[in-house]
Amino acid sequence: MMIHGPYSKLVFARQRDAKWVILPSPYLFDDIISYYKGRFYAVTKCGTVLIWEPDGKTFRPRIVVPEHSEGDEYFNKYLAESLDGDLVLIWRQHRSCYGGGSDSSSSSSDDDDEDRHNRVVEYVAKPDPTVRFQVFVLRVGCQGSEWKELHTLGGAALFIGYNTAVFFSVNGDPNLQAECIYFTDELLGSCWDLKQGPRDMGVFDMRSKEVKLMPSLVQNSKGWPPPIWVMPSLL
Repeated sequence: MMIHGPYSKLVFARQRDAKWVILPSPYLFDDIISYYKGRFYAVTKCGTVLIWEPDGKTFRPRIVVPEHSEGDEYFNKYLAESLDGDLVLIWRQHRSCYGGGSDSSSSSSDDDDEDRHNRVVEYVAKPDPTVRFQVFVLRVGCQGSEWKELHTLGGAALFIGYNTAVFFSVNGDPNLQAECIYFTDELLGSCWDLKQGPRDMGVFDMRSKEVKLMPSLVQNSKGWPPPIWVMPSLL
């Protein structure tokens, strides 16, 4: 299962299938994690988390957690499995989320996901650096499922790219810092339109709540294409 196309829809394919099959859904998706505990989990641009379960020849969705909060469609969202096996939701907030380039007050509550997507595209066609991350863990109780904010990563490091988010243990690795989120550029609009512009890559420290540039990325922070990896050091 994967997200595809300009409107962030879902498609799936089994080993025997000759082509990808589109999953009909009114939602636009930011991320999907497969396979988490034998199921596909996906988060929509409005913050709703769905489980996609087999239903004969296709899959049907079931809402796990309703929309997290109002007005968060401008945050990039990622799903990951923690080192403890918990489902984690990460919000990536850009400068425009704080009013530095967008006017969310003009948004109508009746807007659908496609309208929200089109407004987001307008804001990612220019430099819009990451300023903050928020991390939530899914907790299931007798009153239902809900997200609880995490203020630490449990001593781990988190890597976030355009394709996925992955937790790593820092034990025995002097180049990794615990409680830090390493992130790379995922705003494709700005990459294409501003090929010589600065890339949105760095490290977010969960303790200080600050974004720091990795020194080894300074000389590679501009240019096209963005670097896949930088050696020899991450720090």
